[in-house]
Amino acid sequence: MGKKIKKKNKKTKKKKYRGSVLVSGASGSVGSFVTCLLVARGYRVVAVTRHLEKQNRLYRFGAHSTIILEDFLAECSEDGALGIETYVGVVDMLGEGFTNACLPRLSRGGVCVSLGALCGPIASIPMAPFVR
Repeated sequence: MGKKIKKKNKKTKKKKYRGSVLVSGASGSVGSFVTCLLVARGYRVVAVTRHLEKQNRLYRFGAHSTIILEDFLAECSEDGALGIETYVGVVDMLGEGFTNACLPRLSRGGVCVSLGALCGPIASIPMAPFVR
């Protein structure tokens, strides 16, 4: 008799966990699209938004957790470079102020992508967090 071949159901196949990615401006059109793409690729998305009422929408897009921008910035200023959670990636649509706050939380070898500059046209990023 022939060998039985097992096939995995792609719908029930558990996705490999690839790490957490912080997405700023996640409730906007580009941010929500980026959130959906990252979730589909197996990343745990932490969605940052300015609007408390849009959190449920972000959960529907697959975000693992959400945080209000002001709360995130306050948390970053409290713990500085010794952040509780680190991220394998940051997708930033806000610009300088947000980028500077989240860079210390980027894990070694992590990737930061900046798509916008709503907080200001010039980005002045300190290099100290990257010097080891």
